[in-house]
Amino acid sequence: MDKSNKNVKKDIAVILAISFTSAVLYITFGRMIMDYGRDLSHSLFSRFLPVFLIQFGMSCLGIIIVLLGNGEKLSGYGLCRKNILQSLVGCMIVSIPTVAFLFVTNEIHGFLPFQGMFLTKEILNAVIPFNILGYLLIALTWGLGEGLFYVVLAHKINLFLIQIRFGILEPLSAQ
Repeated sequence: MDKSNKNVKKDIAVILAISFTSAVLYITFGRMIMDYGRDLSHSLFSRFLPVFLIQFGMSCLGIIIVLLGNGEKLSGYGLCRKNILQSLVGCMIVSIPTVAFLFVTNEIHGFLPFQGMFLTKEILNAVIPFNILGYLLIALTWGLGEGLFYVVLAHKINLFLIQIRFGILEPLSAQ
């Protein structure tokens, strides 16, 4: 990570500007994009692409630009491969009580992550390799990308607030 923290304000501005622009595009064209996405007369790929691009812009693009521009690595934010197997096993173990509770209360049903993206089921029913590639794009954008967005943005905001608190940087209102 950028230890000098000279670019923290710029990084936050880039992330928020790109996310805000994507949000405005979605607010403006969202109904049209969703209607197009549900129109079965178009190919699945052409219906998925606009939805994907809006989500990618909101959650991933700004972060990618900042990380690449600063030469930062994901490991600086805690995302690393070391002990990944132990982490996965640990996640499965701690989910056992929840699964057991759902089973006992007869609330267990099919688990399909990323159902909020309305084309997920349709993409999974597509032919190989599109279903695999489509689901990977969904997982990377709606899952990893969104999670990374919050981690990186929170870190940048915390750096900014620390700089203000310790007098390294003037508050926005003083500038």
